[in-house]
Amino acid sequence: MKIIEPSQANEFAKDYLKNWTVMDGNRLRKRVTFSDYNHAVRFLLAIEKKQTEMDHFIDVVLFFDEMLISLHTHDVGALTKDDFKLAIYIDRKLADMDVE
Repeated sequence: MKIIEPSQANEFAKDYLKNWTVMDGNRLRKRVTFSDYNHAVRFLLAIEKKQTEMDHFIDVVLFFDEMLISLHTHDVGALTKDDFKLAIYIDRKLADMDVE
C-alpha cells in the first residue's frame, strides 16, 4: 500500500476535499455540525456500507450535534489513497444531506 507523503496530502486535500485538514502529515480531519444528534447518527449509518465495502473505517467523536471525523490507514499509520477516496465519499454524503 503506497503511503501519500505530507506535501502531496496537503495539495490533494486543498484541491479535492472540502474543509478537511491534514494533521501531522498522516491524518485527515474534519469537524461537521449537524442539526441534531439524530441527523449525525443518520450520517454515520449512511456511510457504514461504503466503509465496510472498502474495509476502511473512520475514527469519530460524536457530540450532541457535532462530529469530529478522522481518517488514516491504521495498518501503516499514514495516509493512503483509500483515505482520500473515503473522504471524497463522505463529502458527497454530507452534501446530499445538506451538511457542510
